[in-house]
Amino acid sequence: MTVVVNNLPGGAAELAQTPPAGASGGFDRRRFRPSKTVAVLAHCSRLADALKLARPRPSHRPLAAGLIVVFSLSLAGLIKTLPPSAPAASEPAAAVAGRQDVAPQLIDLEAQVDALMQTQAGLGVRVVEPPAAAARLRAIRLIAAAGDAAAAQSELAALRRDLAGWQAATTAAASQQAAARHHRVLAPASGSYGPVTAPILMYHYPPADFENQLKTLTAKGYSAIDLDQLTLALKYGSPLPPKPVIITFDDGFSNQMLAFDLLVKYQMKATFYIVTGGAASRYCIGANRQPGRPCGDAYLNWDEIRRLDASGLVTIGAHTVDHLALVSQTPAGRQHQIAGSKAEIEARLGHPIRHFAYPGGSFNAEVAAAVQAAGFATATTTRPGMAHPAGKLYELQRVRSAYTLP
Repeated sequence: MTVVVNNLPGGAAELAQTPPAGASGGFDRRRFRPSKTVAVLAHCSRLADALKLARPRPSHRPLAAGLIVVFSLSLAGLIKTLPPSAPAASEPAAAVAGRQDVAPQLIDLEAQVDALMQTQAGLGVRVVEPPAAAARLRAIRLIAAAGDAAAAQSELAALRRDLAGWQAATTAAASQQAAARHHRVLAPASGSYGPVTAPILMYHYPPADFENQLKTLTAKGYSAIDLDQLTLALKYGSPLPPKPVIITFDDGFSNQMLAFDLLVKYQMKATFYIVTGGAASRYCIGANRQPGRPCGDAYLNWDEIRRLDASGLVTIGAHTVDHLALVSQTPAGRQHQIAGSKAEIEARLGHPIRHFAYPGGSFNAEVAAAVQAAGFATATTTRPGMAHPAGKLYELQRVRSAYTLP
């Protein structure tokens, strides 16, 4: 039997030709024609069927083999023209660098603002309200999280100017107050207030009835606040809503995005404590969890964490690098777990991370001191309770269900 093979369909030769000398050989969209590609593949398919059905005599077998080689080379040339797989989308290097440049400046400004608030409390003067200053800092964090480094730098410069004015006004107010009291020495205020009753709800996986719990909080008259507001209330006596509540999620499991959708629906604030993941946990947990590892739970990735951070509703906190019991760690190990997680999240998001949760509630006086030394403003425990005494910012208590609240 003789097998007759026609020429390649129109355009196939063009697709299969070898790139000219000096060319990269990459995919050229101007030359790629999907219809011609389909024609070539169909033609090769018909050839294969013909050769399969035909049983050429021995004298014709060299011809059949030659034809197979010709079409194999043509198909190989076609395949070379196909586009390479698109690389995974990654965040622009400029955006990462911009956030990393903003972060240390924001950390420094936060320290200066906190020092000013303490000075005001000690002198008994109030030039700027703590919530107003905190709102400015949070706005800059959100701008940096959105990747607009230029706008963040502009806001930083504006806040520096205002801070200089606040500092000068505080000094002037203190002088006027001293003169009015006939140079009597002022006794510094304690700088702490409390106890403050503000239940802190603790979740890991979003419960199936999470939406109903949010509805319950609203029905009972609770207002969701963030930990910055609680900090200002405990340190400076800043006012809170009549029934404040704080919602927290530990660990950073990926299904917490379901809870985020409900938080957005009901416009309620929350704090998500993130495990970053590292060598001690074999990169099996946290935001750095390596794909394809059979490690069980799925975790939020950095893009999802950035989305939470930029929402204006979620505060991102730290939950160590590897979710280890901190009491059992050496001082160096504690430092790595506490300060290391803070440093990485700050580098990823481009602003300071101020709040921490002890993994499994494992802490003692040394651990709490290490958390404070790392620059955190608060730390939450797993101890039950709703009233937070003055000066206990690193021993905040939590509750596990909205249904138990009065």
